[in-house]
Amino acid sequence: AICQEAANTSLRGFSSQEVSNLAWAASVLLGKMPYSLCTGISCWLETSELERPQELSITLWAFAKTQAACPTLVGYTHKRILDEPEWLDSFSCQALSNLLWSLAKVHKLHKLHPDHTDHTAETIGAVLAQVHLRTLSQFKPQEISQMMHALATWGGRGRQLL
Repeated sequence: AICQEAANTSLRGFSSQEVSNLAWAASVLLGKMPYSLCTGISCWLETSELERPQELSITLWAFAKTQAACPTLVGYTHKRILDEPEWLDSFSCQALSNLLWSLAKVHKLHKLHPDHTDHTAETIGAVLAQVHLRTLSQFKPQEISQMMHALATWGGRGRQLL
């Protein structure tokens, strides 16, 4: 009820971290993403940005985890990463693995959307380029397995990259 009320009253005035926390809480507590929250986050993204890498990866993870479609968030993610690839330098190993997994999961959801433009390959390529700049020892076993799962979920070129 709190999540829906917050989305219904508008997310204007919410910080980037507060929006991310709200999406995460809805996914964990409700096991779904209320439509009103999807709409609220879409509207919020029209005038605001998810400022820190963790906020983007957690928000996208929440939508992927609940299998909720949010084309605005997916479009924002693609644009942000493709327009500012250097932003990935500031991602932790955990944020990179979460982002890769989330991109693969939402790709499956959004490719059925009629307005979907698939920039997933380019975006995943940019994330993987950042992964390749780091040594394997920098990643925890869970992060490595999550990235492998992401590539297997994505399919296509993901299989070649495994």
